[in-house]
Amino acid sequence: DWLVIGGFPNQDGKGYDTDFLKDQGGELNIKPELGMTDKLPNGTAFVWKKYHSPFNYINFFDVLQEGEFNSKVIYAFTKVKRESDGKVILSFAQNNSNKLWVNGKLLYESKKDYQAVLEDNQFEVDMVKGENSILTKSVHDGWTWGFTFRIIEPKNFSLIHDLKLSPEILKPGIKDRLIVKTDRSLN
Repeated sequence: DWLVIGGFPNQDGKGYDTDFLKDQGGELNIKPELGMTDKLPNGTAFVWKKYHSPFNYINFFDVLQEGEFNSKVIYAFTKVKRESDGKVILSFAQNNSNKLWVNGKLLYESKKDYQAVLEDNQFEVDMVKGENSILTKSVHDGWTWGFTFRIIEPKNFSLIHDLKLSPEILKPGIKDRLIVKTDRSLN
């Protein structure tokens, strides 16, 4: 589960470099709680909301169900609890400009527009025993808007360990040809 807040303005393209969370400890130190509010100087208020995705893809259009999406900024935050210190592989991919912090340290940033495909970026990350914080910041500047995220524990080190296929035959009746569609969809 994630906490999300957003719809912040990206005026003149400056949203990527603007810390909209500075009144709550900033992007490096934020510890959001459900219902916590952030206000812009003009009085516009944003609230941290809970978001659960049944997939490894977080779709920001599902989060911001109302309003104008073009050129907006959104954050997503989660805590990962670990029983011991150790390395994990963090798999992350995004559709739009993104930043990713782990335990307050900037791990990844990109202003490029991609198609978020699971396993696009993998990082070996040291996590600590107890709570580890994950924060992403995304600027909408494309057709889709979201990211994929998963943590691969060393004991599960297989990039396809949770792949499930439910094939469906498309265009039946074509001789000597089988077209298969899977049920995995990101949007």
